[in-house]
Amino acid sequence: MAQRLCFGERVRIEVMARAGFGVGEIALELGRHATTVGRELARGGGVCGYLAEAAQRRCDVRARRPKAPRLASDEVLAREVADRLAQRWSPHAISADLSAEGLSVSAETIYRACYSNSDRSGLSAQSWRKLPRGRRRRRPRGRCEQAKRCALGNYRSVAERPAAAAQRLEPGHWEGDLVIGRANQTAVATLVERSSRHTLLVALDDGYDAANTAREVSDALARQPHT
Repeated sequence: MAQRLCFGERVRIEVMARAGFGVGEIALELGRHATTVGRELARGGGVCGYLAEAAQRRCDVRARRPKAPRLASDEVLAREVADRLAQRWSPHAISADLSAEGLSVSAETIYRACYSNSDRSGLSAQSWRKLPRGRRRRRPRGRCEQAKRCALGNYRSVAERPAAAAQRLEPGHWEGDLVIGRANQTAVATLVERSSRHTLLVALDDGYDAANTAREVSDALARQPHT
C-alpha cells in the first residue's frame, strides 16, 4: 500500500502547481503516480485553489480514529436505509438500490448498524428485527468459510445437466424460480417443464424459506401425471 502524501510533498505540489507545472511533471518530481497527484489537487480545489496547509488539515481529520458510524453521521442516508428495512429489504439489496441513486453505503455497514448495541448507530434500537431473517444475533462467518460455502447447499450445477435435459429431448425436466411480492410479504414458485413448457405456479402461503418451498414444490410435482 502506498504511503500517504506528507506535508512536505503537499508544499511542493502547491509551489509547482502555482508555477505552472503539469500533473505529470509534479508526479515525476515527487516520485509519485500522476493519479495520486491529480486526485490530491482535485480534493484541494484544483491548481489555482490548492493550499498545502488546508490539504494537510483535511488529511489529518480523515485519519482520526475512531470514526463516527457511517449512518450516524448522515441522517439522510440513515433515513433511506431505515425506510427500506421497514419494507424487509436485505442489506445487500439496500446497498445496490442506494448506489443506483448515487448514495454509497455497504451491506456490512447496514448489518453492523442493525446489530449495534449503541443508540448512536444511526438506526433505531433492535433494527435487526426488520432484517429478512430477523435473527437476534448475527452468525459469525469468516471470509474463507463464505467463499467455500454454496448458498444452495450440495447441488449440481446447471452446466452438468444431461444432454436430454439441455436439448429438451424428453419430458420430465423442470426449471424452477421464485417470484417475491411487494415488501417481501408474498411469494410464488414457478415450475416450467423444459420440453413441453408446461408451467406450474405454486403459492407459498406459509413463507418462502427453504423447507416450506421444498415441501410445496414437491407436493405440486407429485400431483402431475407420470405419463
